[in-house]
Amino acid sequence: TIALIPMLSSFVNQWIMFPATANTDLLSETPLAGFIGIDSSFVSRLTAEQKKHLYDLARNAQFITITKKESPEEINGKLAYHFEFTLNKKGISNYLKQAESYIHEIGKNDSKLSSFSVASYITSLDSVENFTGEAWIGKTDKLLAKTNINFSIITSTNNEQSTVNVGIVGLFDKWNEAVTVVAPDSSKTIDQITKEMIANIED
Repeated sequence: TIALIPMLSSFVNQWIMFPATANTDLLSETPLAGFIGIDSSFVSRLTAEQKKHLYDLARNAQFITITKKESPEEINGKLAYHFEFTLNKKGISNYLKQAESYIHEIGKNDSKLSSFSVASYITSLDSVENFTGEAWIGKTDKLLAKTNINFSIITSTNNEQSTVNVGIVGLFDKWNEAVTVVAPDSSKTIDQITKEMIANIED
């Protein structure tokens, strides 16, 4: 794809820096903070009790299903339980619908809350296929040590289907320890990348 669209060459082997914003801590206020349209103005409409209810919905939801328990393995120098899992699409969909219903209930007289919709997220969920996941959880500290996730995204354009295969490996260590993140000298902000893309189009 990048070869066919020259302006995307700006992203090849390029560190991209996303500066922290005022919305960085939103996830600590509501588990819906990762959704498009959920910002500080949305969260500020919720009371502490309402935020807690949304957290309870997320906490009780069934997002994954454990399919197999493997032998423990050493990750980051520590022994960890090893599980295989898959997405529980029905559980995720039920959670989204419950969250939407609750937000509509408490936001009857609020246009922003009453317009909240999960339809696009459920549709996107339907496009995910062949999902396989693995998780390693420390035997001693019970903290996530590693994940390995693979899935396919099926898209349709002009009645033609295409498949994008995605693989993500995550390593987790030093939980709750102070961390200093320094952007590499070669990094660029998303604004700089955008300007370069526009310049390529104009050329």
